[in-house]
Amino acid sequence: MPEEHSENHIFRALADPSRRLLLDLLFEDDGRTLTELCDYLNMTRHGVMKHLNILEEAGLITTQKNGREKLHYLNPVPITQIHDRWVSKFSKAWTSGLNRLMSRDKNMVPLKVANLAAFLFYRYKFLSRVEDKNLYRLPKRTRT
Repeated sequence: MPEEHSENHIFRALADPSRRLLLDLLFEDDGRTLTELCDYLNMTRHGVMKHLNILEEAGLITTQKNGREKLHYLNPVPITQIHDRWVSKFSKAWTSGLNRLMSRDKNMVPLKVANLAAFLFYRYKFLSRVEDKNLYRLPKRTRT
């Protein structure tokens, strides 16, 4: 399977909130059965099975038969690869930008840097069209 094809599978699998919830549940307590996972989702057992199959095809979870039960385990390798390939290179730019900004102004107090970081975070979340914009509030600005 080509690298891009597997990345597309991973991104498609992560696009659904129900599948992300399943991954969160497996992160909290690995090795859950289908019945245990169904308790957390408001859908039929068949619907949860479909979501688990998509996660398994993307390589995000693995399964193991234990008698009559099938245990589901989180596979962190694909998410780590996605992080290394896509997230880390962009976070390096943000970090180096903040470092350059701080090195330019030696008198910059940490509060200003915190306000700047909060502003950049808020701006990023706003541009990402966060549903609940009240969740990310900027700290009150202090005059200096």
